[in-house]
Amino acid sequence: MEYVSANISHLLPRVISAKLNRKTPFRFCQEHHTKLSYHQNDVTDAKGVQSVFDKVKNQSRYPLRGLVTCAGISERSLAIDYSANAFRRILDINVIGTFLCAQAAARVFHECGVSGSIVMLASVSGSVVNQV
Repeated sequence: MEYVSANISHLLPRVISAKLNRKTPFRFCQEHHTKLSYHQNDVTDAKGVQSVFDKVKNQSRYPLRGLVTCAGISERSLAIDYSANAFRRILDINVIGTFLCAQAAARVFHECGVSGSIVMLASVSGSVVNQV
């Protein structure tokens, strides 16, 4: 999972958890004379996730005030054909990874003494049957 953090004075969330076109956010920040940092990490690694959020906290001039998560991986096969290990991987990334990011953000909110917002986006696969 990839993280982008920015000091953009409420124009964008400070941390966006998603795969992004890396040129667009950097160009936006250059045009608005602000900073942007990029962090790549395994969202199933609790210590690694917390480390990313701690770096963002320490490098930002303003407290972290929001998180948007967009986890959504699946297998390229019918769900009836998933192995148990494949499904565990999906749960680890989509559910546990989302939880770990939200938990890390909440810790930073608490440490900084600020309130924050967390928006969790889900995959359409939650309401539509996967098809090959």
